[in-house]
Amino acid sequence: MSSKLQIILADDSKFFRAIESKFLQKAPVEILEATNCAEVHAIIRNQRPALIYMSFTLPEEGGDKCCREIKKDPATGSIPIIMVCDQDAKTQPEEAKQSGCDATLVKPLDRYSFCRRGGSFWMASGNIANPVFSA
Repeated sequence: MSSKLQIILADDSKFFRAIESKFLQKAPVEILEATNCAEVHAIIRNQRPALIYMSFTLPEEGGDKCCREIKKDPATGSIPIIMVCDQDAKTQPEEAKQSGCDATLVKPLDRYSFCRRGGSFWMASGNIANPVFSA
């Protein structure tokens, strides 16, 4: 088993997944990518990621519904989810919070905010011997 922290980047946009991956390139993490909610569920059935960055506009169900499903399941409800919202969609952050996500980010993303928000969950897990996120 990998000693790296597993993180899901869930977004249908290859461009945004590439940006998010670049933010984490120096961190000892294993990046797992998903383009829709079904893929997120498939990953979490087989692996236990430490964190999910999820697009609010994830195809098919939407990130908010996908988040609700993950959070209501006792086996997965403790996985932190950071919902990534669109800049011009003013209601998304509040809707994301109502869906049960642990935090939100609003595009455009910057490395510092992305890593700081994710790092807060890494540090809270008690595994601070190998800090993953630094700006």
